[in-house]
Amino acid sequence: MILTAGRTPSRRRLDGTRPLEGLLIAALLVGATANMDDVIDAVAAFLPPPECPTGCMNWTAAMNASEQAANFADPSLLPSLGAGCAIPGRALTSLTQPVAPTMTAIEAAAFYGPICPCQPKGPRGPVEYHTCVAPLFIPEQINLQLANSTTVVVSFATHELAPPESSPVARLGLASAGAPTTELSGVSHWFETSHANGSKGCIQVTGSSRPCNVRNLTMHFIRFPSLEPRASYTYQVRSGGSADGWSPLFTFRAPYGHGTPAKTGGSNVTRVAIYGDMGNDASNNMGNLREDCAKGTIDAVVHMGDHAYNMGNGDDYHGDAYLQAFQHVLARCPWVPIIGNHESTMGDGKDRVDLSTEERYLNQSWGVILGQDGGEIETSTAVSTATTSLGHIITRSSFYGAASHGEAPSRTSQWYSLDFGLIHFVCLDLDPGPPAVFSGAQLAWAQADLAKAHANRVNVPWIVVTSHFPLHSAMFEEDASAEWYNGESAEGERIGDGTPWSETAHFERCPKPTRGDNATCTTVKDVVTASIDSLGPLLDQYHVDIYAAGHVHSYSTTWPIFNNAVTNKSYVNPTGTIHVLEGNGGVPGVHSRPAIKPCSRSAPQEPVSPVDFFRICGLGKAYGRIVTSNASVLTYEHVGNDNGHVLDTWSIVKTGF
Repeated sequence: MILTAGRTPSRRRLDGTRPLEGLLIAALLVGATANMDDVIDAVAAFLPPPECPTGCMNWTAAMNASEQAANFADPSLLPSLGAGCAIPGRALTSLTQPVAPTMTAIEAAAFYGPICPCQPKGPRGPVEYHTCVAPLFIPEQINLQLANSTTVVVSFATHELAPPESSPVARLGLASAGAPTTELSGVSHWFETSHANGSKGCIQVTGSSRPCNVRNLTMHFIRFPSLEPRASYTYQVRSGGSADGWSPLFTFRAPYGHGTPAKTGGSNVTRVAIYGDMGNDASNNMGNLREDCAKGTIDAVVHMGDHAYNMGNGDDYHGDAYLQAFQHVLARCPWVPIIGNHESTMGDGKDRVDLSTEERYLNQSWGVILGQDGGEIETSTAVSTATTSLGHIITRSSFYGAASHGEAPSRTSQWYSLDFGLIHFVCLDLDPGPPAVFSGAQLAWAQADLAKAHANRVNVPWIVVTSHFPLHSAMFEEDASAEWYNGESAEGERIGDGTPWSETAHFERCPKPTRGDNATCTTVKDVVTASIDSLGPLLDQYHVDIYAAGHVHSYSTTWPIFNNAVTNKSYVNPTGTIHVLEGNGGVPGVHSRPAIKPCSRSAPQEPVSPVDFFRICGLGKAYGRIVTSNASVLTYEHVGNDNGHVLDTWSIVKTGF
């Protein structure tokens, strides 16, 4: 929201007096071949900023050719964009919070969402960029959450002046039948931000003293049940607050189950993208995912935590911008969101993320639980009196009935499981705390769920357990401070405050206690060992095929591990779990160019896991693809964001089927 150097950022406002007619203009196509796309269609209805009293000016008049190339992934779109609002894909900053003067004026404005160039205030006035205004009632942040093999839940947000009195509505139909006509209703939840002035979520541009105000989003959820496997469906949505505020039409492929028993050949191929740690960054994987889904290379997306960096920043506008940008993927390709440390508080003093950021994540990812509810929706609006994030989830899930997927329904989007094709995904929260959350209710739930999944391998032969936090990484240092590791600065090469990549220490050691000093410091080894001790036996007992995670912004795969030891250096008939670290889907400020390299360590940095645990390592922004068509072979591909090339590939092979 910054315009020119030295000015404080302008705030995007909700203006109830603006006209609503004519807001749904034709969507513009986006055309990047890899990395971040320009965001145009998802924000086509946005209104000019209040700081632009005479409106926005044409982008081609505001920027010369070199400026267009520096800020837009596809400058050829600008003539058709005209004077509309957009999030330029190349202008998305490498920072996790707005910092002046490190950011350009365009970067600072785009941090909060779509922008436009204002008409100059005089014949020689500078071109200023401000953040556009979200219109009332118009759906945005549209995403399909994968609930089970026959159900997705469409989730979207609107800006409204009061909670809607009527249910949100979707029109759904087979794409082959033309325009959708079947109407389905859902539920809405009025969500208010709660960032205190001066908190992390209130951070704007360094040096700004303007306060944050409580603002609201109305989050809507509509279940699409009993879908025909792999069929193409068309849909559009609107809030119950306006009968005219329909979204554009979107088309998606339905999820699918296991088909025939896996030992007799299984169903058609199962294809999933999987990665952790991705936000609004010019070199993220959104363009890759869009292309993969359109081509049928993937049918779903698993995001293993750390969304947006951080969605609560800028009074939640940064989170809005993230889902606005991601809409062009997720409105067409269902996803599985997993909680990371950038969405959780991790205990007092463990991270600077506000509690309301976790609350927002759990609210917006609630669709995966609603979709598992087999009962009919009995009311138009979900109203919760809970005062905590988990309370919101449990209250609403209990109201609609137990989430029916699995023997041990979780009733929370903090951890859950689902079948997708031939793969059973178990999504965990391994937040190291304190207190550590993988114990008690979650541990009991995971054991029951894995027991059922293991017994069902004749139908769903592969089990993939995921969490944000890895159990094995060649980047770990055993003496590093656990408090440092659990926070933000440990995750990658820099912390997002403008510090060059090469100038930030990778590790912060625990201080050595002085003589007579009984103070102790919890190390990374302590934290990781505790996770291995609690989760490792379940991976062994139920012969989990893959444990996948992010958090550490690199790539690695281990050899099969059982009882915390390598069993064999082969993926043919493995007798242990393969641990995959895919932790750099597009982290702001982290080294971009992907490369594969041998795993190595140098003294005094000693890893928690021995180096010979690992098959291969890598750096740079990338993502994974899992592909399988039977119970015999599952293939993993490690794909670079920059050009979509497969940098590493390997397969688990099980003979005897």
